[in-house]
Amino acid sequence: MPKIKLKMKNPGFVPDPRDARDYEADHILFGSAPFEWKAGYDVEKDLGIKLPVKDQGSSSSCVGQSIATGAYIMNIEEMQGKGFEGKEDQLPEFSAKSVYSQISLGAGIGAYTRDGLQLLKDYGINRESKVPSYRGGRPPTERYMLDKKWMKRATKHNARNFRSKEYRFLQDKKDIDLVAKAIRDSHFVILGFHGSNDGGWSTKFPKPPTYRNWSHLVAAVGAEVIKGKKYIKIINSWGKNVGDKGIQWISEDYFKSGNAHYGAVVIDKPNTWAVRLIDKNGKRRTVLTTYVNKIKKLLNEGFTFGNK
Repeated sequence: MPKIKLKMKNPGFVPDPRDARDYEADHILFGSAPFEWKAGYDVEKDLGIKLPVKDQGSSSSCVGQSIATGAYIMNIEEMQGKGFEGKEDQLPEFSAKSVYSQISLGAGIGAYTRDGLQLLKDYGINRESKVPSYRGGRPPTERYMLDKKWMKRATKHNARNFRSKEYRFLQDKKDIDLVAKAIRDSHFVILGFHGSNDGGWSTKFPKPPTYRNWSHLVAAVGAEVIKGKKYIKIINSWGKNVGDKGIQWISEDYFKSGNAHYGAVVIDKPNTWAVRLIDKNGKRRTVLTTYVNKIKKLLNEGFTFGNK
């Protein structure tokens, strides 16, 4: 498959072939409560967070970028669910590079989403601080994202702390109500779209393509009615110059046109947290635990948070 040139950024989502072994999510969502479009849903409002917008640069790492965003949401959701409000360095971002470098189909081609989700289940994902996806904060190149020199025993071990339990696919890709329910129930959905090089994907409201010459993967994080029409809110990995500072809304027409190719929900697995603390004598300690009460107890005893 040749490298695809795009006016904005490289895409990188290669549509997966259908596999009868995949778990599907539709029947579970059919049984859940109808989505209330009048109220809408937004994971940033629900969890009280501001999701980071990333720029994949000239790399084709959108699969890794979307999964890293999903891992960020799952981790915050779990920690808040257990009543833990830590400092920023205790709510880590996750590395798109640690995913993409292991599943890429070759320079400039991209990756299968299923490979990324399976990696998240079996291997996990590394923290961004351990496996940086951006050189000096700048958007990465494809060569940089494919480099695997970071893979060591310690990084592999640490990734196991952040694994998912399973993933399921949305079979009906034209049903925006199904997607909205999945976002509400799971806090995000991994979505793939077909697009074209007409510049429409630089706008706040991308229009369905009249022809297809690339496919792109994003994290869908909200659903709402705008001027009487249903939309899905997405975080794009093409930087803040796209849409509304990296945020875009995909219309019901886009789904009905058949250009929403992919949808997947991820079911989280409880993390093992590695929390850096400093004891009363100034000595640094790393506490491994799945129980937030253990961390709270140490803080009450005079421990403080350590540096990154």
